[in-house]
Amino acid sequence: MIRRPTIASLVHAMDLTVMRQSMLYVASLLLGKITQLLAIFVYSYFLTPDDFGFYSVFTSYIWILAIAISANAHLAIGRYLYEEGVDNSVMMSTVLLWIGVIATIYSAIFLVVSGFVDTEWSPLVWTCLLVVGLGFVADSIITQISAYAQDARLLLVPSAIRAAVSTGVTLLIFYLSARPDAMALILGDAIGAIPVILYIFRTPIRLRSQVSRVYLKRMFSYALPLTPYMLALTLLSQFDRIVIAAMIDERAAGLYALSYNFGVLPLLASTALTSALTRRFFDDLKAGRFGALVAQADYAFGLSALCFAVVMATGQSLAWLLLPDRYAQAFPIIPVVAYAGMVFTVFQIWVRVLAFRDRPGLISVIATSGVAVNIVLNLLLIPIFGFAVAAWTTVIAYAVMTGAVVVLVKWKQGIGELPIGGLATTLALGALPLVFSGLVDASFAIRQMFLAIWFAIFAAVVLRPIIVPRTKPAV
Repeated sequence: MIRRPTIASLVHAMDLTVMRQSMLYVASLLLGKITQLLAIFVYSYFLTPDDFGFYSVFTSYIWILAIAISANAHLAIGRYLYEEGVDNSVMMSTVLLWIGVIATIYSAIFLVVSGFVDTEWSPLVWTCLLVVGLGFVADSIITQISAYAQDARLLLVPSAIRAAVSTGVTLLIFYLSARPDAMALILGDAIGAIPVILYIFRTPIRLRSQVSRVYLKRMFSYALPLTPYMLALTLLSQFDRIVIAAMIDERAAGLYALSYNFGVLPLLASTALTSALTRRFFDDLKAGRFGALVAQADYAFGLSALCFAVVMATGQSLAWLLLPDRYAQAFPIIPVVAYAGMVFTVFQIWVRVLAFRDRPGLISVIATSGVAVNIVLNLLLIPIFGFAVAAWTTVIAYAVMTGAVVVLVKWKQGIGELPIGGLATTLALGALPLVFSGLVDASFAIRQMFLAIWFAIFAAVVLRPIIVPRTKPAV
């Protein structure tokens, strides 16, 4: 007998503990990305698309620098916090001292090179890039500790401090400047990153002036193979605007970046849900409770897909209401970017199986394949179809990566309960209306009405596994 979903059953299905932690993570992520969020909804009214394009390129390099100054060692913290027999204080101290040495070397190289090479960026911009990059790494470490401790407040406090400092500095510069530009945002980011860096010393894991060669070797054996993976994710989410700026101009990069950042906002919710469930996911995987693992995946994907469905259905209309008209040329890509984020959420959920089973090399191969597809398609198609096609090349790249991960997890990692057919059907249901509405010559109002109806039904489909679980929960 098939149970009919009701509001009461939906409320009962919601894990209030997970929801509370997830909401705190969402608040932390929103505060942590306050400059990017205000750049979308507030600062864009003060900046030209060219200025927004310059800031977008700057933020793209933050990700690349964060990889370089840590060699991804900070990611290993989240992996080994859960391992028995690891001294977390020594382990984390080792990583931070390593990052400090690399940052010092970066500074020395910059001082030498800047005396001989004339770059387009001023020394102030390069200095800000280093500070913001270190803040990015610190934020990543605090996030991992927060997920391990199952206490989102550890992340909320430094995020709130950074938001207040960054916003205050940026608005002050806007107020004092005769003609505000992207430097106001860059300086706000840099000064706001300093409290996050200092907060590392306030986490429950106490630091020591101690380096362990054993831990350093162990962590790099995990982190270094992940470097291509992190670089690939950076290129997938950021490099398209660098390519657009190089092949077209910074104005086009600014138009694309604003709509991309708006469309991918639900990824904050999906990342928060994934973080809130990390400890439980690891425990179920280690214990071989694969049915519970699938139920977790259904829960995280269903709630995340609901958020993405809202943006896919109404994102373009909301952009007309909330964003400056001078960026309207790129508004049609918003639903496509949201769909790409939903596909990436499936990847994000299931790639953790490979991570926890120490297959970083395989993860990097998958991600590198996706970014290769993305770069080749961008180089071929952007000169022909313009910047908007980059949204669809991102979808294709994420689909390649997600397909590879779910197949490997099901058939090579023994998670036979993973419903590949159901996932493929659900993702296809999300893509069809976007393709259809883009091909059919209809008015804006008709397209929006069609998308609203379709994604209302889609939301019911993705929520059903939460309300009516595939398997009975373990007692």
